[in-house]
Amino acid sequence: MRNNRQNKYQIEIFFEKGNIFKSKTIQSSYKGSRHFKDELKIDSTKITIIAKRSSTIKLDSVFYNHTSSMYIQIIKSIIFYYLVSTKFVKIKSIKIYRYRGKSKEPKDSFDFKNHEFTQIVSSDFIVVKNIKDDKLIKIFDNDEKGESLLIASSYLVKSLSLDDEIEKFEKLWKAFNRIYKYFGNNKNEFECQIKLRKFILENPTNFPLSTNAVNILTAQEIREKLRWRALILNDYNTEKKTKAFSEFIKRYSDKRIMELFNQLLPYREEFLKNINLYDPVINYIKENHRLNNQKNEELVALLCIKYMYFVRNKLMHGEKLESSFRFIENKEVEEIKWLNKILKLLIIDLINCNNDL
Repeated sequence: MRNNRQNKYQIEIFFEKGNIFKSKTIQSSYKGSRHFKDELKIDSTKITIIAKRSSTIKLDSVFYNHTSSMYIQIIKSIIFYYLVSTKFVKIKSIKIYRYRGKSKEPKDSFDFKNHEFTQIVSSDFIVVKNIKDDKLIKIFDNDEKGESLLIASSYLVKSLSLDDEIEKFEKLWKAFNRIYKYFGNNKNEFECQIKLRKFILENPTNFPLSTNAVNILTAQEIREKLRWRALILNDYNTEKKTKAFSEFIKRYSDKRIMELFNQLLPYREEFLKNINLYDPVINYIKENHRLNNQKNEELVALLCIKYMYFVRNKLMHGEKLESSFRFIENKEVEEIKWLNKILKLLIIDLINCNNDL
């Protein structure tokens, strides 16, 4: 195969100071090429990207075309840098050079100084120390999984730069949604969630961060922190949905969830009795509570898939007043803040176990 890519582009991204970071050299594939890859070197103070192309590209246009292969390589490398870093570092400048053939002198160059561009993340960026770089490296592959993880990682990075908990939740949910849509083969939302839930329950050891986070939660805390009554009245609002409510309860066995359901049952007690399901449901709850099992993976699934989907719908379907209309951190913000901590860890767990997705 003849290589006619005579234009070599060298992109250098400089950071203001060093970071605790092991240097990585990565071969990154990209759309538009089945055989060629770009070389990315990422270290503590600098990112260098070597990209060979057949066409001559106007250098400053790289930053205006958000679908260009070189722009995507820049974004990939910066996302990787921040997600495996141990502290926030400001981007100082970005330089691009174009070389032709074997020439050691650049034909063109472009210097992008920090006052000319917006920082990808803010100084409020919260460093994540739990992401495994050997798993995150999948974002450099130009396949469906790699693209899904890249998109999810971009939302994760942005969420870690935000102070507003509602905005943070929206970014985290988009990251989570992108992963479970890939996992569920991009079928409808409900089917994707069912498949992910099954995977979490069958592979709890793949989710150490999120399961550990819920390990210390009590039934009382779960009940008091969240709006379970609102969820029940919303999701099971008619008697026709009572059988689905019964089946929802019987998908769990964790003792804390059984305590929670026992407290929620009165909201649909009449419906359950009307179709002779009350006794089977209450007996199921009592028996599983007696067994005293604690299944953290069930609680992760209940909170992140069932409950947070309810929250997401209320926020994003315009069913409530805009959340930023507030004077202080109210109950809604406190709830979302609590949920964000768990959802962030689940997303990291999913990135770290992407070999199994």
